[in-house]
Amino acid sequence: MKPCLNIQIQRIQASKAIGHIETLLHVVSGQTEVKITRIAVDYCFIGDYCNIFVESNNGEKLWSCLAIVIAENPEKFVWLRKRWIVILQGKSGWDDYLLLAHFKPSVHLDPINRPTKGSSLLS
Repeated sequence: MKPCLNIQIQRIQASKAIGHIETLLHVVSGQTEVKITRIAVDYCFIGDYCNIFVESNNGEKLWSCLAIVIAENPEKFVWLRKRWIVILQGKSGWDDYLLLAHFKPSVHLDPINRPTKGSSLLS
């Protein structure tokens, strides 16, 4: 299983939600540092959330690239940061993950430079 960046965005029925999600997808697909092998988007309007799955050859580097763009353009991403949960799955799927971002500031995040919770490493 390839590393997969999973981004869940909650409360997507807001009027500007789709535009913000499209901005994020544009940044993900436009970065050139990491080869992306698949992007999938699953909207659940009844549950009021969206899941974005991004498979790549290097999930850690992909998140690092995205984090730089987000930090350099905070006004474009403040809406998403208040609604998202970002998880990096490792080679063993959900048995092997890091929690990288959460809309609740009180939630403990995992450092990206350590092995995942499961037995395998991300790269």
